Amino acid sequence: MKNGRIFPHEVPEKAPPGYGDHVNRLGRITIPLDDATQLEEIAALIGNFIYVETATSKSASLSIHLNDQYQSEIVFREGMFIAGFKFDTAFVTHAAQAGESLTLVYGIESGNLRIENPAVLSSEITETKLTTVEGVADVTVSNPANEILPADPTRKRAHIFNHHATANIRVGGDGTTSVGRGALLPAGIGITIEGTAAIHGIRTAGVNVDVSITVEKD
Repeated sequence: MKNGRIFPHEVPEKAPPGYGDHVNRLGRITIPLDDATQLEEIAALIGNFIYVETATSKSASLSIHLNDQYQSEIVFREGMFIAGFKFDTAFVTHAAQAGESLTLVYGIESGNLRIENPAVLSSEITETKLTTVEGVADVTVSNPANEILPADPTRKRAHIFNHHATANIRVGGDGTTSVGRGALLPAGIGITIEGTAAIHGIRTAGVNVDVSITVEKD
């Protein structure tokens, strides 16, 4: 102060630029989801974009109302991205999700900032093991019931086809297959049986019947 007047400080030659909407700005916040919350205000969320940088799992999620509690909520989970909407506060709601959290990146994007989140393009891939298909020599079904396929812990299913032109058979488990019990397999028809147990067959008329069998295994 000189003679009762206030003089501003001189601005250094390398002073930082001002921060308006034309300048990119970034912020990051991690929101734990262990305890449920309802419309909790997070005033630090200011900008025109938000994306989920990391999530502890694909099921972790929260809802955000931007600017005020009456805006429609937006659900955020892994890979979520929103841009082009200015906001200066946010209200967060989420159920209790033990051990879960989301990390959000937010800020002002002036048109030159590019954000790519690989999680948007990722997906869980389940590896499916190819099934082995094996043919079995034809088996003759007679009476009393006889075993047409032994038990096999690696078998997923068996396809059995009745080759006879007119005679039917019945198929089922050990001790449960008789002329009146078991799945009926008519002449010229096939049946698929799931599981690993032994399969027995019995003819229902006075003629033996040949069946062909194909087995699928893990």
